[in-house]
Amino acid sequence: MNSKRSMMQHWPVMALAAVVVVIFMAALVTFQVSETEYAVVRRFGKAKENADGTVKVYPPGLRFKLPFIEDVWRVDRRLQAYELKRGRVEQISTSDNYQIVVNTYVLWKVADPALFFKSFPPPASDYASELDALVRSARNNVLPQHRLTELISIEPGLARMAEIEAEILKEAQGRARERYGIDIVEIGFKH
Repeated sequence: MNSKRSMMQHWPVMALAAVVVVIFMAALVTFQVSETEYAVVRRFGKAKENADGTVKVYPPGLRFKLPFIEDVWRVDRRLQAYELKRGRVEQISTSDNYQIVVNTYVLWKVADPALFFKSFPPPASDYASELDALVRSARNNVLPQHRLTELISIEPGLARMAEIEAEILKEAQGRARERYGIDIVEIGFKH
């Protein structure tokens, strides 16, 4: 009788332990996809695929996964700002042989998460260096085709900076979308 009475005294502790175990088990088999992100589930490091062979991208909401076998890879779907890192400030020649120093920024977002995942699989996804190289190449192809007065001018109407940035964007945009699933929205110069 004593042991029965002792168990009755500890029922709140046992109930609390049972609730903690249930919460822990639920956390192991579920994951939440936010409205601001894309999510891909990997099983043994390989992305889960749809019936047609494309990578399965999960919509926002509560989803299920197998514990210890599957893990979730997430990427932000919002617009992101990136400043070219390697050689932050670079020297480039114009068509009239002036040397200019530029600092470039990019506004981008993930447009095709399946292609982005295939191009940059986690954990060591190095999209920054690829984006850096792509934008740097486009910028270095376009800027030397223009004169200094097209970039900087005190006379109204001579400077065509917006048009030049649009040329660089056009050159980089198609390759980024096709190769990496990245949509480049804007390319510009900070300095």
